[in-house]
Amino acid sequence: MDCFTGLLGSTQKNCIFNQSGSNVNYSITQPLSINEGLTIVLGISLGYINKTYLSPSSQNSSTALVLNSISIFDILYIIAFFSLCTLYS
Repeated sequence: MDCFTGLLGSTQKNCIFNQSGSNVNYSITQPLSINEGLTIVLGISLGYINKTYLSPSSQNSSTALVLNSISIFDILYIIAFFSLCTLYS
């Protein structure tokens, strides 16, 4: 897990995160300027999202993960996250 702040491509780390069980909380340590954002990095286990699999063509490569199905909850969460990022930038 990790986090970054700033403009697109920035490697500034004016943010912190902590994990408690299966929950992870991210927060910024300095106010964001116009057009800046918070990028969070976290990993999920293969199979966490319903019907994930490695395609037959990628069995020799661990980089091609194909997501066959994403729940409506996942989509709403992503929309809400980017809406909040836009609201605070």
